[in-house]
Amino acid sequence: MSAVATSELAPRTYADDEALLGGVLDEVICAVEGPDALALHREAIELGERSRSGDARAADQLAQLIAGLDLMQIALLIRMLTRWFQLMNLAEDLDRVRRIRKLDAQPGPRRGSLHEAVAQLAADGTSAEELHETLAAAEVRLVLTAHPTEARRYTTVSKLARIFCLLRELDERRPRHGQQDQIRRQIAAAVQEMWGSDELRAVTTTVLDEVKAGLIYFSSTLADVVPDVYRDLESSIRETYPASDVPVPPLMSFGSWIGGDRDGNPNVTPQMTASALELMKDACLSHHEAAVRALGGRITLSARVAGEPEPLRTLLEDLEQRFPDVAALARERSPEEPYRRLFKLLAARLRATRKGWDSGYRRPDELLADLRVADRALREQNAAFVAEDALRDVIRQVEVFGFHFALLDVRENADVHRAAIDEILDVLGVQEGYAQLGEDQRAVLLAREIADRRPLIPLDTSGFSASTREVVQTFRTLHDLLRGDHPGTIDSYVVSNTTCPADLLEVLLLVAALRSSLAAVVRRFRFGFSHETARQALRANLPELARLQDGLADALARALRGPS
Repeated sequence: MSAVATSELAPRTYADDEALLGGVLDEVICAVEGPDALALHREAIELGERSRSGDARAADQLAQLIAGLDLMQIALLIRMLTRWFQLMNLAEDLDRVRRIRKLDAQPGPRRGSLHEAVAQLAADGTSAEELHETLAAAEVRLVLTAHPTEARRYTTVSKLARIFCLLRELDERRPRHGQQDQIRRQIAAAVQEMWGSDELRAVTTTVLDEVKAGLIYFSSTLADVVPDVYRDLESSIRETYPASDVPVPPLMSFGSWIGGDRDGNPNVTPQMTASALELMKDACLSHHEAAVRALGGRITLSARVAGEPEPLRTLLEDLEQRFPDVAALARERSPEEPYRRLFKLLAARLRATRKGWDSGYRRPDELLADLRVADRALREQNAAFVAEDALRDVIRQVEVFGFHFALLDVRENADVHRAAIDEILDVLGVQEGYAQLGEDQRAVLLAREIADRRPLIPLDTSGFSASTREVVQTFRTLHDLLRGDHPGTIDSYVVSNTTCPADLLEVLLLVAALRSSLAAVVRRFRFGFSHETARQALRANLPELARLQDGLADALARALRGPS
């Protein structure tokens, strides 16, 4: 009897999940495709595992097996193995969670954790003041790069997430035997749904499909994880420096190339970049709106019990004037709950922002200011525990995500800029054969044109080729987006295939042609060599990168001085 109880309480392992998921997939394949398909699936997996273990004969047998299949059988085998790998990846992910939790349960900070990093800084002699200065100057930006062929369907992602949650339930709830059978049936249903669904879309994936796929990770995972990361860092600092107050600033942000990476992708047009920003803004504001609305259901302090601080009353009066209908309904339903009314009104203003109405927010800083009024009001009422809970998480989310979840990086190949500048200078009679000039000659010419207050590119670009018109239109669109509904959302322009300072000066000239001064251009954008150029420079032991940077600095100085 005791042996049975011990067995039921034994922690689950990767082998358990592998057997469960593999067995369910076998049942689905057999039920839908028949025993011959299942035999093929099992034989391919067995030979692959033996081959990976070093069995050369198994590798040959696997090659012979595949060579003997017809096209339909190969397609079926690919489908079976794709689903198998997806399910085994889930088992590996869950096992990784188990290992991390096991390490967290041991005394002392886990290796690789924020606790270990902060503890190591203290052990190395870093003072609390030095840590504060380091954090204040730190910037961590995580960037989603653009890979159109890797954009999985939301259908697949959601079903895999469902299966993962069911596996976690087996781990955490330790359900009774009958419940285990029910969870297994639910997993089988999800796997069979996956089997009967298209892995690829019936139509070609678009740039906006890829944008939507990327946004799933923000709304489903990152929105919850980011506040946890900050809390972990704050906890680590409090534990390591108990006598000091070291605030953690909003040092984290996200970037994305999805919708802005033009290099080699003709589908990323200027209009597509604008549409990508619209999608990002709508998704992020929808998330913030739901999060703020949820605060109204949690922070329900009564004015009769806890009072109503003056800053809170002032903010409420301002919002009530902006949204009188929402205010009237909120006051009718929650006359003594000022925070509930506040968050309903903030949600209304976020909705107005999403709709593009004048009563909405212009920038995330405005929303943060309102949320911080609520934070200070709670602390004035000695409700710091409430302020440090869900409200603090929402503030962190707005600090990190802004109104778009991520800043959009724009990337283009240096050859594209050079060809456009070559045509522009030739058509306008400024310089013939620009692309054939030496690096230094190009840099001197570009610095001179940048310094000239006369705009180089005319408003009417119909005299240029389609490719050059699109290059010019890209910069004009970026200018309009930043001055319009998406301020501050693009601050990095990445130039790939760079070889000399002129490659960046060409971009500066294209931006300066928007009738902006060079100083304004430099303030608005971060310009950088691509990682490919950095790798090449590192292979050359860094002097090449220093040469590029020094050359760019000299050219910029000449442009800022103006023509001599």
